[in-house]
Amino acid sequence: MSELKKGGKKYVNYSVGEISLNEEKIIDDARWDGFYGIYTSNKNLSIETVIRTYSNLWKIEESFRILKTTFETRPVYLSKEKTIEGHFMICYLALVIERFIEFSLSSLANNSLTTDRIVDALRKVKIVLIESLDKKEKYFLRVREPEDYTNLRESLGYQIIPKWGKVDELGPVLLESK
Repeated sequence: MSELKKGGKKYVNYSVGEISLNEEKIIDDARWDGFYGIYTSNKNLSIETVIRTYSNLWKIEESFRILKTTFETRPVYLSKEKTIEGHFMICYLALVIERFIEFSLSSLANNSLTTDRIVDALRKVKIVLIESLDKKEKYFLRVREPEDYTNLRESLGYQIIPKWGKVDELGPVLLESK
């Protein structure tokens, strides 16, 4: 019986060697199908405010999922309190930036990039740094720019990163963008 989920146990009668469905409990609970209850400790909120706030709860839950999976906030293998705080601050800032990008893209009709695709596109861009033999000059070579990254960059109004060039000249290209 341990295989049953917590909520499912109430619909089953069991004794040694015999299992049966509790039809009465199933029928009794079926009358509540399609309804949900919301409890709040703030009695001053209007019904509309409570429902609107609850309907946006998925966004908060999604943010926690993104923090846990995409930005890998756990498990944290750090021991000093400051480094743990720093790790979570970086993850939180990454979430804020991701949400800003998502918000900026939400007004565009052709936007089909999910959070995972945005992060994946940013991770897959490859730029190789090359130092001259005399170590006086540094160059870059753009090796890969995935299609999702190109769509993201164009949607946000950023210029294409040149295929190659001096690192010193890369800053103005990025700064001159929208």
